[in-house]
Amino acid sequence: MHGKIILVTLLCYCGNVFAQSGFSEKPFETTIEVFDANGRPFTNPGIDIAGSPFYTDEWTYADIRLYSNKELTNVKLRLNLQTQEIHFLSKNNSEMACPAGMIKEVRFHSAAADGKGATEFQSGFPPVDHNSTTDFYQVLSKGKSTLLRSLKKSISVQKDQLSGEVKKEFVLYEEYYLLHQDILKRLKRDRSFIIAMLADKKDKIEDFVRDKKLKYKSFDEIRQIIDYYNSLP
Repeated sequence: MHGKIILVTLLCYCGNVFAQSGFSEKPFETTIEVFDANGRPFTNPGIDIAGSPFYTDEWTYADIRLYSNKELTNVKLRLNLQTQEIHFLSKNNSEMACPAGMIKEVRFHSAAADGKGATEFQSGFPPVDHNSTTDFYQVLSKGKSTLLRSLKKSISVQKDQLSGEVKKEFVLYEEYYLLHQDILKRLKRDRSFIIAMLADKKDKIEDFVRDKKLKYKSFDEIRQIIDYYNSLP
């Protein structure tokens, strides 16, 4: 705990430097020493495993917000979907994993797949199913109600019964959740679930769905509904 407090202090101190030109060597070198003490170097899971554990393999500039609400900008990062950890490059270009429970929010500068701006991930949500409070969710819509996408990767092992050959690969699993009034529930693609969760605007929601000819059957349609709900006064 003492090490984590030191790290947060150092990161906050370096924030303005990061915003201008990435990492500044001297304060970053000190920060890395603390990371080494509290985090861990990343070990590649194995060259015999197809794919990768990351959201994207490329290092991407991002802005981050710590649980202290302090922010750092223009930091090169990538998100490990297997361990649910944020990775960064040390001063000597070694890949490091940031301790879980330190970073609250990551906003990657690259556009999301739907072209609606930067890709945002957050942690700190109530535990649900097999997800803990330190797991990251992609934020698809936020406001009075928040639509979240859980992305996780695990290693699938398949053995050929005839040849005995073993094939390993990273497999992506995704689930959608809705956070409303501090209650997090796995999303159901049906009218009754959505109306029950957004009951305070039931009439307006149903008018919107009817006008747009939506059917509650796809996540894109549900996202439109949540976006509309969040736009209401």
